[in-house]
Amino acid sequence: MTLYTIGYGGRSGPEFVSLIRHHGIRQICDVRLRPDRSALGIFTLSKNPDKGILKLLSGVCQYQSVVSLGNVFLDDPAWGSKYRQLLDQSGTLPAEPVIAAKHPLALQCAGKSHVDCHRSLTADFPARQRDWQFVHIP
Repeated sequence: MTLYTIGYGGRSGPEFVSLIRHHGIRQICDVRLRPDRSALGIFTLSKNPDKGILKLLSGVCQYQSVVSLGNVFLDDPAWGSKYRQLLDQSGTLPAEPVIAAKHPLALQCAGKSHVDCHRSLTADFPARQRDWQFVHIP
């Protein structure tokens, strides 16, 4: 299976949905620590399903917040190595919602570029566990 990653930074809601549809993604796993916050309000997880990302993705794909895969080392210059070590030490548990996926899935975070975002490492972990490939949507 292919595991995708996508960032919403710098994208409009319609552009984001278009990319999701184009790649046939059926499930979004939001890997932000704070899905209730966003610089662009449409990408927030609201308790009201008529607002934010739940409305944006309604009828397009399923949405799941996986806070356990958030980057707790965001402000640390060595966040990459610390985050990878955390994933490796914790085993498959934090990534279980991703590993259990039966449909094309994308890990979603804020940064448009995967290069400086923890979702690159987050995607690598289940890909290694299940021998999947992963694709970063530019």
